[in-house]
Amino acid sequence: MFQKLKYLKNENLKSIKPGFKGVPYKRGRFAGEYEARSKKITTKSKSIVRFIERTIKKEKNIEETLLPVIEDKGFLEKKEDFIVWLGHATFLMQISGIRIITDPCFSSIPFKKRLMPAPLHIKELGSIDYMLISHGHHDHLDIKTIRYAGNQIKEALVPLKMGRLIKRANRHIKVQEAGWYQQYNTKKEVEIYFLPAHHWHRRNPFDYNKVLWGSFVIRNSDKTIFFAGDSGYNKHFKEIAEIFGKIDYAIMPINPPYVMEGSHMTHSETIKAIKDLNPDYIIPMHYGAFKLTVESVDELIQWFKNLKNHPGIHAETLMPAIGEVIEI
Repeated sequence: MFQKLKYLKNENLKSIKPGFKGVPYKRGRFAGEYEARSKKITTKSKSIVRFIERTIKKEKNIEETLLPVIEDKGFLEKKEDFIVWLGHATFLMQISGIRIITDPCFSSIPFKKRLMPAPLHIKELGSIDYMLISHGHHDHLDIKTIRYAGNQIKEALVPLKMGRLIKRANRHIKVQEAGWYQQYNTKKEVEIYFLPAHHWHRRNPFDYNKVLWGSFVIRNSDKTIFFAGDSGYNKHFKEIAEIFGKIDYAIMPINPPYVMEGSHMTHSETIKAIKDLNPDYIIPMHYGAFKLTVESVDELIQWFKNLKNHPGIHAETLMPAIGEVIEI
């Protein structure tokens, strides 16, 4: 039976983009221009072939560099605002006294063992006001970690259709779902928004794009933080900068110089995204915890360190060790 295209959003949340009807949704799946696999099959096939060729031609064996890890819990007593990288896409932030954790993943994932443990167990982090989940891939939505958290995470701020996954893992966590360009209901000290990313969802063979994906902006009265999640390049980076104005910190994935088209950004696309956002500081993520590319950690880190040499990029790159405190 023919199913009409619908547009979904949370009718109980504020929308910040005038005229935006909601996220396109058809036959039980999210779709539209920010769906990373919406390219023509011929384009996708060429991209996959080039990716495989590059992988085969990689001549040297990759010896993994283990990143430095700081196992100091002293930052948990801090009153000032901070960001601490806990590995991969997991950051603990304190903004105006509010504790926020992004994409908490403290364990290994299917078919990928962690190269190193997280500096702290989630139980050691104490009470967390908000857990932000950008999308449902296993390295960003780690069910085991959410289950272990018990009642220490007060509320999960997640994409549309993800609430059931969270509740099945941990019934103690209150859940808010949002569509793109929507503001969650939060404590007055901090504002948190859900925004587009050019990506996709899958956790098993049967749930392709049944859950939404995206990015976040977190801000208080004097600073704005953008958390990119996973994303290919699209116009949303420029649009986010236009909506929010000055972005102080942009947390961006490190990607290899060549990726399969759409799901992630190549180096040149990452440069375009950073120019679009024009942040004061860049904090790289998504490297070191799992073996996800044919490039070494050293190669990826060196590329990000050299960003300042590209015309049009004015941001300072911060490269924290895992567990290192960035005061903001």
